[in-house]
Amino acid sequence: MASERYTVYRMIEGGELEAYRYGRNVRVSEQAVVNLLRRSAMDGDVADGQA
Repeated sequence: MASERYTVYRMIEGGELEAYRYGRNVRVSEQAVVNLLRRSAMDGDVADGQA
């Protein structure tokens, strides 16, 4: 499961996923995840709504 964490960090660093720091933690809003999924669906990255 650690690879998923690194994928998320890469997406944040690359500007694909909006996040903010809260103390030492990195937080991602629900809306940022929804926006990412919508963009992915429009780009054809998600087939038939299945990831």
